[in-house]
Amino acid sequence: MILTILPPNFSFDLSQLKLFRYFILDYIKYYIKKYLLIQQQHNNTSEKQEFISSDLTYEFYKLHLHIQKIYIIMQNQVVQKGISEIQKYSKALLGNKNYVSKKLAQDPDYFSKLAKGQSPKYLLIGCSDSRAPPNELTETDPGEIFIHRNIANVVNMTDLNLNCVVQYAVEHLKVHNIIIMGHTFCGGVKAAMNQDSVGGLLDLWLNNIKHVYEKNQHLVNQFQDENDRVACLSCLNVREQVLNMWKNPIVQKSWQNGHPVMIHGWLFRVETGFIEELQIDESIPENLSNVFRLQFKNAQQATQSQNQDDKDEKNVPPSNSEKYQQMQNKLENEFRKLSPDSQDSNQEPQKDVVSQISGLLQDDPNFKQENK
Repeated sequence: MILTILPPNFSFDLSQLKLFRYFILDYIKYYIKKYLLIQQQHNNTSEKQEFISSDLTYEFYKLHLHIQKIYIIMQNQVVQKGISEIQKYSKALLGNKNYVSKKLAQDPDYFSKLAKGQSPKYLLIGCSDSRAPPNELTETDPGEIFIHRNIANVVNMTDLNLNCVVQYAVEHLKVHNIIIMGHTFCGGVKAAMNQDSVGGLLDLWLNNIKHVYEKNQHLVNQFQDENDRVACLSCLNVREQVLNMWKNPIVQKSWQNGHPVMIHGWLFRVETGFIEELQIDESIPENLSNVFRLQFKNAQQATQSQNQDDKDEKNVPPSNSEKYQQMQNKLENEFRKLSPDSQDSNQEPQKDVVSQISGLLQDDPNFKQENK
């Protein structure tokens, strides 16, 4: 029905139809309700059918006019931009289909192998910038690099997301290399060098880089070109985040447990496509300040220590007072066995006897010598 009343020059592009249906959906619902209302107003007798038919014809004529107006509205720039964005979105899904086709052409079992698990050799912490995709830059396949990305590749000690990624990579995936990768023309680094607020949580996040800039202004500001200053601060930021990673308790614990992890610093140059490996001081782990150096008790050692403590506690000999109390309780139990039917009135004489025997034991020189 809708197609018969559309303008003749309407383009039936899929993305346009998706957007078009949102405009006319409410109108369709309205006229369906109108149709039901007309049926209720008229009896469905043969003599009244002509009134129903004329009413419906008029209502659908109005629907046709409304759709014509909607079509005119769709010609404006805002709607055309919306259609363009929908087409870009569809392009991503189409790209996925092409990707699957190429991979299956190379190896029919590629995805079934990928589903069996991952064993990456590296953890890469990079920037969220869309121009710096780690797998594409290093020509690595899915499953080879474990990746975490945030704005300006910051290693924040209180970032739960980052620390969960680091812990999983080190303790479960058993990676031995962590890479911090920054890049030139970084928007986050550039924003951190300015005093203009970017708003909300972004200002708080960029404070991590502002601290680096504050300590190294004399190095950064010696460059005249702004892009060079951004590149310089990007390098310094990578070095700072490498140092932060060495301070991370997860990394330190891994070293003490016999699983060494090396931290590397990379700078991806967007203008050339090459990755530069920054020269990071290899003595950082040994020269790390004692303020940040932590000592961990191995879990196995902790268990053994606890078991030994429990064992020692069980083997501790009773004290003299405990021996005396045990002997006194034993004597009382023996007297109870001798007179099981005794009443409460007979308990006092029995206690006197126990006290006398206990006094004799305390006066015994052998007992005293044993308790010394």
